[in-house]
Amino acid sequence: MQKKIIPFLTKWAVIYAITNIILLVATFIVVRRFGVEIAFYKVSLGGLMMSFFIALSLFLFRIRKGNQILKIFLGFISLAPVVFLAKYMFGTTIFRYSFAIYIFAGICSVIYALAVITVAAKAKKEEKELNSLLLSKEKPEDEDNKKD
Repeated sequence: MQKKIIPFLTKWAVIYAITNIILLVATFIVVRRFGVEIAFYKVSLGGLMMSFFIALSLFLFRIRKGNQILKIFLGFISLAPVVFLAKYMFGTTIFRYSFAIYIFAGICSVIYALAVITVAAKAKKEEKELNSLLLSKEKPEDEDNKKD
């Protein structure tokens, strides 16, 4: 149990630091651009929960066992609350129009799709390397068998 919790908490802490910096910059831009005061507790609590869902998505996506398509789907579903948390934090200031939340969700989807493509390409590369190692290992064995 502890073997799975400690790495998750470490990832969560790193993601929280990155998310917190991004949210503070976004909050600064919103305050400067629109002149609206945003409560700090909303931003900090929202950042904490957003980082949890992002870390959960990453954790689900990187599980070694199980169906790959199901893991991708579960990882994407666990990212869905991030959009609603952003809407809760910034309210109608940024999401004044209904299409803005769809654009934000689309950006999250594109980022997740790029992550899936990157991991799939890396897995394909590792598979080719392993296959070439297996073939190179089989060749000397075949030569030994021919000599007998």
